Amino acid sequence: MIVNNAGIVPHEALADVTVADWRRTMAINVESVMLMCRSFFPSMAERKYGRVVNLSSDQLGLTLGGFATYMATKAAIIGLTRALANEFGEQGITVNCIAPGLTKTARTEIYGPLFDELAKTQAIKRHEVPEDLVGAMSFLTSDDSSFITGQTLIVDGGLMNAI
Repeated sequence: MIVNNAGIVPHEALADVTVADWRRTMAINVESVMLMCRSFFPSMAERKYGRVVNLSSDQLGLTLGGFATYMATKAAIIGLTRALANEFGEQGITVNCIAPGLTKTARTEIYGPLFDELAKTQAIKRHEVPEDLVGAMSFLTSDDSSFITGQTLIVDGGLMNAI
C-alpha cells in the first residue's frame, strides 16, 4: 500500500511565482507521487496486488486568489491517478485519490477567520480534521474497494456542494 500525502501550499499570485518556486512545488506535490509509485509498482505487480491512495484537494472549485500553483499540482495528481489506474489495473493495483476539504491542522491555522467562515458554508458545520479521512482511506486500501480505481473521493463535509 502507498499513501501519497506529501505537499506544500504556496500562497502567491501567479505573476509573483518564480519558475524555481513553481518547479519546487511541482516536485514536492506531483513528482513525489510519480517517484513513489514507480518505486513500488514493480513489487505490487509481481504480487498482483496493490493499493495506492493519492491525496489531492477539493479546493479546485474555489476561486480564492493566490493558489494557482497549488491548484495546478492537485489537478495534476487527479490526472495522474486516473492514468496510473488505467496503466496498472490489470496487474491488480488500484489507484485512487482522496480530495479533502480545508483540513484543520497546525499548518492551516494561518487562514484564521477565512477557515471559520468556510466551515459555516458546508453541509457539516465544523472543521474537517485529519481523522475525518480515516474511513475513506480504510475503504480505499481494503479489499472492499477492489473494483474501484481511478476515482477521486471528495471528503469535505459538503463544502463543494455549498460553493
